Amino acid sequence: MCHSEVEQRVCHILQKEKEADDFATDFLIPKNAYKELIVRRPFSAKRICAFAQELGIAPGIVVGRLQHEQLIQFSQFNQLKRRFCFKEELER
Repeated sequence: MCHSEVEQRVCHILQKEKEADDFATDFLIPKNAYKELIVRRPFSAKRICAFAQELGIAPGIVVGRLQHEQLIQFSQFNQLKRRFCFKEELER
């Protein structure tokens, strides 16, 4: 519980951050579609790609969400993620 003014500000910021996270979570992958995906297991690269294509998003976004929610291991389906390198990293 937040008591002091500083604690109240921190609690407010954390609440706003949670609201933003919740919005972002459902923005690219709507709740209903995601629920349909996760009830049908096991996951496969083919199913993840088909699901991503239906939503018009990259398969790596689906993989990241499944990994973040610990429905698959962080070592699974990484081949479906795209890797990016910024120009500054290349110049090192």
